[in-house]
Amino acid sequence: MSPSGSYDNCSFLWNNNASSSSIGVDRSGTYWLRVTNEYGCIGVDTVSILVINVPPFGLPDELDFCDDYARLSSSNHYLAYQWSTGESSASIDIYSSGLYIVTVTDASGCTISDQVNATKHYIEEPFFGDDTVFCGLQSRRLYLNTTYETYTWNNGSSEPYIDIANPGGYYSVSVTNASGCTASTSMRARFSDNYPEITKITSGKGLVIVEVEGGTPPYYYSADGRTWQSSNIFDNLPSDFYDIMVQDNNHCTDQMQTYLDASIGIPSFFTPNGDGFNDTWIITGLYMYPNAKVAVYDRYGKELFSSKGAICEWNGMYAGHPLASDSYWYVIYLGEGFPPMKGSVTIKR
Repeated sequence: MSPSGSYDNCSFLWNNNASSSSIGVDRSGTYWLRVTNEYGCIGVDTVSILVINVPPFGLPDELDFCDDYARLSSSNHYLAYQWSTGESSASIDIYSSGLYIVTVTDASGCTISDQVNATKHYIEEPFFGDDTVFCGLQSRRLYLNTTYETYTWNNGSSEPYIDIANPGGYYSVSVTNASGCTASTSMRARFSDNYPEITKITSGKGLVIVEVEGGTPPYYYSADGRTWQSSNIFDNLPSDFYDIMVQDNNHCTDQMQTYLDASIGIPSFFTPNGDGFNDTWIITGLYMYPNAKVAVYDRYGKELFSSKGAICEWNGMYAGHPLASDSYWYVIYLGEGFPPMKGSVTIKR
């Protein structure tokens, strides 16, 4: 508090015996000031001061949080709020680290400000498996996907792993990281002695056929461990070694390696008699030649069948009528740069 105007070469005396030109006021009361100029003239003035104490907002200096958000608020009530985020509500939810400032106004028009430096911490979600069946085992040790400071399993263990055994059950764990953040996960597991077994693999001429027994159907098949299909037949695969895998409905698996010869396979005969076996003439391995053309002729050079592309299947029919048992001649054009392939195919009825 200080007098208004210019008071050069003057002396000051406040009622608290202070001799400065201004004083600080922190409590209500009546204050007087006597001013004496260089000629000895004296002036006195009195003022009544009402000091209104605005209760502090109460933000901490530092705030660490791990949840999706933290809420900033005060137990005191004010007339108006203005946050550095632009919000004007009594409380705000923050979702990221940063410095947050609030200015509040009480009913008397007094304002105060407060601020907090907030830091958001993260925890990697724990995972030790989906609900599953362990096949052909009596016990299993399960590890989490990463490490934490503490572990609390539902069986009371504080190890970073859990040992489970037949018949299985429900397993859960709560973890805490170095920042104090917590998370949890769970799974159900059981054990089974009934698992699928690959009994036979037939491969050649661009095809792989898998035969399976045991386990719990339906089965799913893979030639690379990443892509799965419901069909037990693989085609359009180049010549190579393949680790064929089968998985049943309980996620139990079996694996067997095979070598696939993707060369073109041309049957020398077929038996289109409707018994469901060898009823069609199928050329395999054409998938590598998308522009391939196949034509079949009788002994007089009449075209009886033709196809274009990677799939060639003929049922031994011409113009809607079955052809007689006999030998017929084919020509296969693989594309530019390849000589025609010629030969005969016999229909046996």
